[in-house]
Amino acid sequence: MTIRSLHAVSYYDSRIEGFPVSTMPVAASLLAGVLDRIGDIIIALDREWRFAYLNRFALERAGKPAKALLGRSLWEVYPQLVGTIFEKHYRQAMAEQAPSRFESRGILTGRWQEVYLYPSAEVLVILGRDIQDRKLAEERLRESEACHRLISDLTSDYNFCCRVGPDDSLLLEWATPGFTAVTGYTVEEINAAGGWAWIVHPEDREVLARRGRAWIRAGQRVINEIRMLTKTGEPRWIRYAAQPVRDPEGGPVVRVLGAAQDITAYRQAEQRAQEYARRLLEVQEHERRHLARELHDQIGQELTALHFLLQASLRSCGETQRARLEESEALARALMGRVRELSLDLRPSMLDDLGLAPALQWLCQRLTAQTPVRACFECSESAGRLHPQVETAAYRIVQEALTNVVRHAGPCPVTVRLRQDEHRVAIEIEDGGSGFDPASARLAQPSSGLSSMHERATLLGGQLHVHSEPGSGTRVRAELPTHPAS
Repeated sequence: MTIRSLHAVSYYDSRIEGFPVSTMPVAASLLAGVLDRIGDIIIALDREWRFAYLNRFALERAGKPAKALLGRSLWEVYPQLVGTIFEKHYRQAMAEQAPSRFESRGILTGRWQEVYLYPSAEVLVILGRDIQDRKLAEERLRESEACHRLISDLTSDYNFCCRVGPDDSLLLEWATPGFTAVTGYTVEEINAAGGWAWIVHPEDREVLARRGRAWIRAGQRVINEIRMLTKTGEPRWIRYAAQPVRDPEGGPVVRVLGAAQDITAYRQAEQRAQEYARRLLEVQEHERRHLARELHDQIGQELTALHFLLQASLRSCGETQRARLEESEALARALMGRVRELSLDLRPSMLDDLGLAPALQWLCQRLTAQTPVRACFECSESAGRLHPQVETAAYRIVQEALTNVVRHAGPCPVTVRLRQDEHRVAIEIEDGGSGFDPASARLAQPSSGLSSMHERATLLGGQLHVHSEPGSGTRVRAELPTHPAS
């Protein structure tokens, strides 16, 4: 359909403008009739973002007559769309001249929509499909899946029952045969040795002690992961779910029923994957450091020597050669600056020489000097040198967050805060930019820097939290241990 035929359908429809049906082109009339029978929103906007066409369903959803919309700007009629995900995708589709699709809650109706965009040089065609029922079905499915996961959690390698004593002590009454298959012990051997807690790994006994027995008296279900030592001394990871059961007469808790799974293989695979990821990051940083030094020490020095030679040639050359030598000297000077920037982007030497705080302060100053973003750095007096892995991870998290600010937040102030104590270091990057929906960003751009920041924090045993809303700025907070997890 061309823009001309769309205008024919919209401006000459007899129901809208009062023109006789006979004046409408036959093809446009038939097409209008077809589009009016489609139960989806179909809208066409011209290059000036003015409404060129709306089908019957779109007009019903808009709640406005066609003459109140046709020829008027989308942003004039619906100013609440400005700055939303809809404006972003509309403009991006027209700029890139490529079809796209996204899902979002409608600004006007609050219902979920699936939106398809079909751009051309003259028109942007928007097809909006109501998927509210599908979203609700998906939510019910997720709830059902969560229920099934809980059932799966209780379907285990072995089940057990403990009798609860007056002091909330637990005596193993019985266990299915899988208990002996996993631990090597019988129920009688465990009770003779002082109870099942006797075979808990020494490093995990403190975890159980901190949890206490209050959950038993409260009748609260617990799900936990601990290590147990088998009869041969082999540590095994066990994931168990335990549910206190009260006396049938409504009295105190008299038993604890539970189920356990041997998750040793899963834990070992998880540890191997984390080790591979940690090793990959180490190799990447090693290569970055090596390339940065090569650029600075080797190529940088050679370019500097070339620059000096060209300057010397300029002083002794004739007028006929001066213009060409001046151009070569300017090119060499530009290359020197580019090599220096590449070296700093790969890995600034001050991160290794001076530590995290000076490197972050320099990074903020550099960002302010080179971009419209005004970056400010705040640091606690207790901040000092950290483990190299922690310093590298913290620097990369801040670097990635500031890169996202420049790319997506627009010109705005941003503050980087560094706080450090004996056990942890906290980094916070807060900007006053346009903000975004973190969940949608992870779905739309799975390769974005958010996943990289999460991975770096997790591999060190830390956490990363992103708080943002469209129009409300963004705050990224990373908490890392001062010593990386082994």
